[in-house]
Amino acid sequence: MKSIFFIISSAVLLAACTTDETKESNLAAEYFPLQIGNRWEYAYPKNGTWDVVTTYTIDSTMEIDGKMFYVVEITHKTFFDAREYRRYRTEGDILWEGLRVNGAYQVIKRADFTLTADRTYRMPIYYEWDTANYVVSVLEKSDTKVRYLYEVPGMFDEEEFIGFEKGRGIVFYSREYQYGLELVRADLKP
Repeated sequence: MKSIFFIISSAVLLAACTTDETKESNLAAEYFPLQIGNRWEYAYPKNGTWDVVTTYTIDSTMEIDGKMFYVVEITHKTFFDAREYRRYRTEGDILWEGLRVNGAYQVIKRADFTLTADRTYRMPIYYEWDTANYVVSVLEKSDTKVRYLYEVPGMFDEEEFIGFEKGRGIVFYSREYQYGLELVRADLKP
């Protein structure tokens, strides 16, 4: 009887350990859900209103280096409607962005959701004339939110602040520390 109990207990314990070890993390998709039709609307509350000024909409996919990227159309409502496009994909715990530089695409790591507040990494950015590196740091992190600082040291002196929330995507984007685009509404497909 003891040996049967020992065999059953060992099998259950082994199954539990195997399941935990083989489960792959997919934090990037949890923090930035990518699916055609997903839409995010942002306001710039510094000006005193919560009117939508920028909209992100995933409208298609494309292939870069044999991998599928989601194409995000970004419309800015200013004095005239301006449009730009960004290309993203998630893989495990990493968010990748495909940037068009001099007629070709470069794929860069945009966010590493495993980073803790005491770790940084370098992320290349591309200019027409040169390549530089952002120093990426985690400013805040909880079980459901993370906020990054992307800083270019030296003569470029650029800074970006991007906040993600699980199940909602980008909830904050700014080139200023406290003020920037804040998520007003997210229409995400199940």
